[in-house]
Amino acid sequence: MLQVRRATLVAYLLPTLIVVALINLYPIFYTLNLSFTNSSTFHYSDYTYIGGTNYSYVISQVGKDFLQVLLLTAVYVVACVGIYVSLGLVTAMALNHPRLRLRGFWSNMLI
Repeated sequence: MLQVRRATLVAYLLPTLIVVALINLYPIFYTLNLSFTNSSTFHYSDYTYIGGTNYSYVISQVGKDFLQVLLLTAVYVVACVGIYVSLGLVTAMALNHPRLRLRGFWSNMLI
C-alpha cells in the first residue's frame, strides 16, 4: 500500500479546507455583523453600529410569539435532521448488504 506522510496530506488538503471554510463562514459572520447595525434598504451604505438594540427590539416587541416560533423552528430542525440521518443510514446499510441484487442500479437510482 502507498505510504504518504501526514504533512503531505495536510499540504494538499489545507487550501481546499480554507476555501470551503471561507465560503461557508464569511456569510455567517457578515450577517452577524450586520445584525448589530441599523443597515437597511434605505441606508445600506451609511449605517452605524447600534449594538444589541435590534435583538432587544425583537424580544420586547414580539415577545411570546417570537419565542414560540423559535421553539417550533428548533423542533422542526431537530426532527428533520433526525429523519434524514436515519433514512440515510438505513439506505446505506441496505445498499451495502451482501445479498442485494442490482446494487449498481439502486446506487444510480439514489443519485
